[in-house]
Amino acid sequence: MSNQFQQEEVLSFHEYTATRYRHSSGLLHLDIKQQEELNPLSSQTAPQSAPESKKISTAYNAVFFIKTPSYDDSGLTHALEHLVFRRSIDFPHLSTLFQLTSLTSASINASTLDEYTCFHCTSDNRYDFELALEYLIHGILSPVITQDDLTKEVYDGNQCGVIFQELKGCERKPAHLEQMQILRGDTAPQRIHCYGGVSNTLGQLTLGSIIEYHQTHYQASKIELFTVLPDNYEIAQLHGLLDKALTRLSQSKLSAKADLSTSVAKSDASAHTSSKKGEAQTYQESPEKIYTWWLDSGYLNLILAQFDELVALVDKAGTKILAISTDFNNLQQFALRVISRPNQIQQTQESLLHYLSTQNLEPTIPDRRNPRYPEQINNIIQFHTLRNTHFKVKQCNLLEQLKQPPLSSLLAHIQSNRKQKQEHNEAPTLNASLKKVFSSVHEPLAIPSAICQGQLKHYESKTSSAVNGYCKQSKLPQPLHTLYLKLNQSKENEHSPAFNVNVTKASQAKSEEHWICSVPINDVNQLTAWLTSFVLGASSLFLQPRLNGECYSIASLYRDDTKELILYSAFDINTSSRGETVSSSLQGIAEETTFIADALTLAKRKLQMLHLAFDSDKQKELKRSLSQITDRNLVDFIRELQRLTTR
Repeated sequence: MSNQFQQEEVLSFHEYTATRYRHSSGLLHLDIKQQEELNPLSSQTAPQSAPESKKISTAYNAVFFIKTPSYDDSGLTHALEHLVFRRSIDFPHLSTLFQLTSLTSASINASTLDEYTCFHCTSDNRYDFELALEYLIHGILSPVITQDDLTKEVYDGNQCGVIFQELKGCERKPAHLEQMQILRGDTAPQRIHCYGGVSNTLGQLTLGSIIEYHQTHYQASKIELFTVLPDNYEIAQLHGLLDKALTRLSQSKLSAKADLSTSVAKSDASAHTSSKKGEAQTYQESPEKIYTWWLDSGYLNLILAQFDELVALVDKAGTKILAISTDFNNLQQFALRVISRPNQIQQTQESLLHYLSTQNLEPTIPDRRNPRYPEQINNIIQFHTLRNTHFKVKQCNLLEQLKQPPLSSLLAHIQSNRKQKQEHNEAPTLNASLKKVFSSVHEPLAIPSAICQGQLKHYESKTSSAVNGYCKQSKLPQPLHTLYLKLNQSKENEHSPAFNVNVTKASQAKSEEHWICSVPINDVNQLTAWLTSFVLGASSLFLQPRLNGECYSIASLYRDDTKELILYSAFDINTSSRGETVSSSLQGIAEETTFIADALTLAKRKLQMLHLAFDSDKQKELKRSLSQITDRNLVDFIRELQRLTTR
């Protein structure tokens, strides 16, 4: 090989074979091949009730695994996951991630788990995949993290911060809040920390602690890359791309370390006023306690499969079994917990032992798949679990574990971070938000124009029905469904016509947390609206509320089934003024003619790729229709959209 990767061995795991390569930096790469079809031991791993994953046929798949242990409840590993995506030395613009996901076929995401953080990307197109992979490796190894990034992406000590908005939204769900109260109340040595953080612990984070953690754990020698690639893909090409990136990163790190300590010291001196240890934890007074048995991970699938029976069983004993989390502690154990009075726990324990003694207690590989992820990404995650699971060697008997006295704990108090009323501060908030939009410099596209020269890869399927299911993958997030129904009810009362010069306004609705706007689209403007949704999603002006930490998400999507263009923000602290700031951003975008021209070319390419399952005649018709949509058309459409969203 001309690069610095060396093949080490070929591993066999059931249906899998994996060729292992090691880079001179220490990075480990496992390229997985399926002997027939990559299907992760479904008969051995998943309980009957396990949810099915999304089935999206993607040819190029990669997951970076980094071991990221949590030592407290501050959410440091979650924060670092977000900051890796924010920007890096080679990708310095805040909107790059959104440009990649809006204007290419690449899907990019990440998960913070109990012991690992995994960053993953998928695409049906080689060029898009390689760009996404390069973006990820640079973000993982050379992120640019400043105090400003920390306050906007995590928490500013007041009401802003992307992760803060995310956690506030989660904590309004009773089930999630109870789980956080349980974890925070658990004082056992083998406890699982709140690795995602809690809204009232984020203030413990400092720039210094984050950078120190990154330097310790985010090293090339501690990264494992798992890939599933087409058979005809030259692995040397992937290794050449990674080798080039790793070489550049090793050189840039040497020059970056010189002024790191000074910047960290200055930033930590002006960091959040919360102490690193945080406030003393308080607990809820109750006659009931949380009782916990720690069980080996090989029994997770068994307990999940029997969960309904166990619920009914302990209910008869007057106690309540809590939902099973798939998180493991550092001993590879999961928690079986019940809420019980002290005088009832013995009967509950005896009932559990008696019932489970009648079952087949063979351990299996724990199922760690996530129904939100594409199938092949889930398969890689499951393969990683298989490779790192050693329960066959060290497994303890389930009944022996359940015979042990359970550990007791109390529910912790978690201080509410309810959004403060803003009626008296409405005008200042709006003026400040508008000022941010108008003072922002529109970031250039980070996607090389040469990527448009890449040959489009055809799907195996040639039916239009196949592409329809794929094209509708962008869906309105579940938290906005209630608000969307409210919006539709108001639209029915107004009887607005489809988008044309006679429409006088778009339909908008807002709640304390979310904002949504819907514009009906007629047949003539459907392709233009679809392209606009891609372009807006890549614009740093449109994304300003998200980049500044005012909301967890802001996005645009075109719904082909309902023929409407939807703009929305989720977990937003400025819903009352979001319509005005979005309208102002549209005005600014329409004036960015260079951005419009470049983004439109990529948007057309993406739309063609989403429709590759059409037959050749329909593809030609689509290409002809797209060729008639000019930069001027898109500018006029955005300006009309801006007029409609202005109240």
